Amino acid sequence: DFVRKYHLHSGDFILLFRDEETQQF
Repeated sequence: DFVRKYHLHSGDFILLFRDEETQQF
């Protein structure tokens, strides 16, 4: 299920991941 969710909301995950990176740096 997690994989399917990841594919369905890949855009959201990518945006969140990028936000986390910017916050860290």
